[in-house]
Amino acid sequence: MSRKFMKKLAAGGVAVSGLVVMASANAALDAAVTTQIATTSADITEAGTLLIGLAVVAMGLRWVKATFF
Repeated sequence: MSRKFMKKLAAGGVAVSGLVVMASANAALDAAVTTQIATTSADITEAGTLLIGLAVVAMGLRWVKATFF
């Protein structure tokens, strides 16, 4: 077997074992905890989106100001 094939095989094995570990970790969580994690994840995504939106507005205002001065 070639060295390249062995590297790909090892990387695939790591990925599969990671998926198995994650699946067993999620199975051990209570349903309420899983729901809370999903809700918190959505809140974090919303906050990040708002933060990026505010940055766009701030840069837009700076650009408008720069065009006049």
